[in-house]
Amino acid sequence: MGKPKICIFFIISLSFFAIFSLNSFADERGTCTNPGAGTKICGENLVSRDNECCPNQQQNPSYYRSASNPTGPQNYNDCIANFFFKDTDASQVNDCKLGCCCTNLAKDVKIGAQCKGTGETFHLGDTDCSECTLPQCNDNIDNDNNQCKDLDDSGCSSPSDQTEAGGICLGRGQGCQSTSYTPRLSSLRAEPVKGERKIRLIWADECSQNAVSYEIRRCQGPNCQNFALIATSNTNSFTDSSNELLFDATYTYQIKSFYNLQTANPTATVLGQLGNFECWNML
Repeated sequence: MGKPKICIFFIISLSFFAIFSLNSFADERGTCTNPGAGTKICGENLVSRDNECCPNQQQNPSYYRSASNPTGPQNYNDCIANFFFKDTDASQVNDCKLGCCCTNLAKDVKIGAQCKGTGETFHLGDTDCSECTLPQCNDNIDNDNNQCKDLDDSGCSSPSDQTEAGGICLGRGQGCQSTSYTPRLSSLRAEPVKGERKIRLIWADECSQNAVSYEIRRCQGPNCQNFALIATSNTNSFTDSSNELLFDATYTYQIKSFYNLQTANPTATVLGQLGNFECWNML
């Protein structure tokens, strides 16, 4: 009576081995460009297709397209077809090579996989961003040769204004005693805090002596318009430490000023990023 048990055990063992072998064979290895894969993107070592690059969508929704991952794959089939490169080293994948990521308001050197958002254009191999063309009101050049540039020139209404011509230099404090004067916000910067999950905003206000407060708004994406109020500051700086901030995501910040003399409420916008996840806690 013992022999049939041995045979059954043997058959079950063979079946398990066959299933294990098929699963192992199915999970191929290669280079991953899925934004949701985090540190596995374009790594030095090949990663597994089904475990590390294109896992089960229901169990791992962050790997697939959503509001927080707008450039990710739509589903598993899209992922393995367009975001996984079987038996291919990262150095052979164009999306893993450096180039310049250009928007209407900024330019930055990064890998192609990190430059696929709305309004972003990637120039492979351009590491000095010479192929990016910024608007004249955000290019740090005195285009009309009137001794001032960008938002210091009244010819510029915003950083996205294409033409700088037709204005005059705005001296600091000029017109600040007039209720009808519109103060200029300038030099707005959004910089990641080294080693931390924070973005620090700093700006200049030519009528800061009259400023009462500044509203800080944020939306995700380089061309977004659905700004949400995140804070109010009574100084010309603010540090965004929200848990909502995502690595490798681009945010647009808007500063709106309020005065005790001027009735105008000028605004300024700037793009900001946390940077890469690998830099977190790295001082």
